[in-house]
Amino acid sequence: MWLIEPEGFSLPSKHTTLAVLTVGATVRTLGVRGGSLRAATLLAGAGIGASRVYLGVHWPTDVIAGWLFAEGWLRVTHG
Repeated sequence: MWLIEPEGFSLPSKHTTLAVLTVGATVRTLGVRGGSLRAATLLAGAGIGASRVYLGVHWPTDVIAGWLFAEGWLRVTHG
């Protein structure tokens, strides 16, 4: 039973995308670079993504697509 009706597209996962972008921008602002930055974004994406898959609102591919989309933006805006 849904509390609200889902709307919009499920690919990519918006929750995963926003989590990875937020963590990536925050960690980068703190001066962390390289492997630690990637580890932080991977953990954020995996944590939020796992909850989305567990709740049955996304497929794993939606979560992976959201993470890849956000990682792409973080790399493009690395400047």
